[in-house]
Amino acid sequence: MLHAVSPDDKTNRTLKELKTGLHSVETSNTELTVHGELNDNEAKFNSHRLRIKNVERPQPSYYFLADDENEKNVNWVVGLSQAHILYGFKSSSEIDALLKERESLRPLSDVLYMLGIKGLYNHLNKASIDDIYNWLCPILSETQSDYRNGVIDKNNPDYWLHRLVDSYELYGYPLDANLFNVYLLKMASLSFGQALTIKNNHIFMPIQGSYLEVIGFQQTLCEFDVVDWLYDREYEVDKLHF
Repeated sequence: MLHAVSPDDKTNRTLKELKTGLHSVETSNTELTVHGELNDNEAKFNSHRLRIKNVERPQPSYYFLADDENEKNVNWVVGLSQAHILYGFKSSSEIDALLKERESLRPLSDVLYMLGIKGLYNHLNKASIDDIYNWLCPILSETQSDYRNGVIDKNNPDYWLHRLVDSYELYGYPLDANLFNVYLLKMASLSFGQALTIKNNHIFMPIQGSYLEVIGFQQTLCEFDVVDWLYDREYEVDKLHF
């Protein structure tokens, strides 16, 4: 569990800057909601916990726990720089296409067909370390040259797989199931001041940039940690929205 701290001077300065023009964007690939100016929502910020985060090392994936996913919530992630955040599962057909395009992942397409997205996600999180390396290492090897030469762009999930693996290697982490989120989750790209509404029980994973978390005091923020994953893979996935 994570608990945000009370606003410090840095947070208050950031909020003051954000008051001049907080807005959000809408795209066909993410569930973004237009909020308008921060001044219209100042009371919501005053009743929420705030935490500034900078993606510097391998990140967990998170979700806001609620017994009823339709329960009213105003949980935001606000970009403080160009930020990229994986949020919400793609459609089954989108995931299937990505798996079939990569030879080492094709067996997972059969799992998706038989068990659905939830079953696939469970399967990945309970897989052995050897299985994860066998699925991902061929992709890393085949695309290494194109990634280093800048041929693969940010619209390709293989690009983000390489970026995350570089971070894992830098901090000495073994590959884990969170890496598959680049193929399973939608991508939200936020510029400074752009806000992403995070719905209850919807998984999200920041992968680049700086951002501000705005969390309701009654909300519980749960995480799938990249280190704890090695020791505890029995996640409460029944709470997640698929």
